[in-house]
Amino acid sequence: MRVSILKANVPTPKGNVYIVKTLVDIASKINEDGRIMGELDPNPNHFGEVVYDNVSHTVRNARVDDDELTAEITILDTPSGKLLKQIPIGWCNFHLRMIIMRGDDGIINVEKVIAVDVLPN
Repeated sequence: MRVSILKANVPTPKGNVYIVKTLVDIASKINEDGRIMGELDPNPNHFGEVVYDNVSHTVRNARVDDDELTAEITILDTPSGKLLKQIPIGWCNFHLRMIIMRGDDGIINVEKVIAVDVLPN
């Protein structure tokens, strides 16, 4: 199923604002990697790594349409995936876990996409 991950020019909960060019870069990194996974409600202490026991879905075919980053997710037959299947997707927020650098011009440059996680509302 295709889900919305991030919108351009809209502040994230952490206050970051991403321009369309950055969203295109993120989509490219997701597609180039081909192995992006996500966790359902990940532990914030594991920022730089995916805890495979908690993986609920995979992410692929990312693209930017109308200033919005979307991707296809496949919910896995794992304990976390089974829980995710019980939550209406409309009740979920998809959150990028990535390494970023902010340039002198204030533009965010994405170094690496680690995961696309699901945070229930």
